[in-house]
Amino acid sequence: MAVEAFQKIANNNNDETIRSIAVVGAFKGFENDPECNDYKFVMPSLDYLRRSGFDISDTPDFDAINFEDQRNFLSEDKEYDAVMIAYIRNGRMLGHLRGADLPSEYEEGAHVQSRGTLSTTLDENHTPERYQERLAHSKAKLLLCNGGPYEVILPWINDQSFQTLASPKMSDELMYMHYRAHDASNMERVQGEKIDLPFQWLGIAARPDYLIENQATISAGSTDISRKIDAMSGVPFESLNKKYIIK
Repeated sequence: MAVEAFQKIANNNNDETIRSIAVVGAFKGFENDPECNDYKFVMPSLDYLRRSGFDISDTPDFDAINFEDQRNFLSEDKEYDAVMIAYIRNGRMLGHLRGADLPSEYEEGAHVQSRGTLSTTLDENHTPERYQERLAHSKAKLLLCNGGPYEVILPWINDQSFQTLASPKMSDELMYMHYRAHDASNMERVQGEKIDLPFQWLGIAARPDYLIENQATISAGSTDISRKIDAMSGVPFESLNKKYIIK
């Protein structure tokens, strides 16, 4: 099937268009504030996905979820087309969390914070496994994370039900060196390769079945992600013990 014909089918198929997007950690109304950090994360990311051939609605239905608004993504049951995680600490260091008064001291370790501290900052069962369960229930086709070594990024979630397309590394060096997000000179150190992402700490992953269904349009995109998908054509890959192949 020609790429042009496939694009027309995809654009007319409501099930393929990414419309509902949970932005976990963002503030309400961020999409109307270009100076907001949430805006600077979400909008360039969506633009990159569009250039990569993903069918992203021009007017997404954003659901900004933040503890300050008494919302907890991990305990909710809403479904989304995509989930974006912005600036959520992974539990190793909880300083500078939004909407919480925290002590300046902290301990190293994956799960060292007291229940009382976590109750005002992170879900008390804030673990990779909990994120994996919630993402599965959300039925999201795309997962995007933005953050450094002490935040929730794809290697921390390690959800094998998604096929990773771009992901920052979790090396010992990077655990102690949080480079400026938009400093492209550090892209290779953070991502392990030179890639045309809008910023270096962005992680992108997709459900394998979604990639297979949309391979033609994504491969026709103009980004390094598109070229990766095109290179995956005919190469088997495995997710949760199931084997997939993009034809």
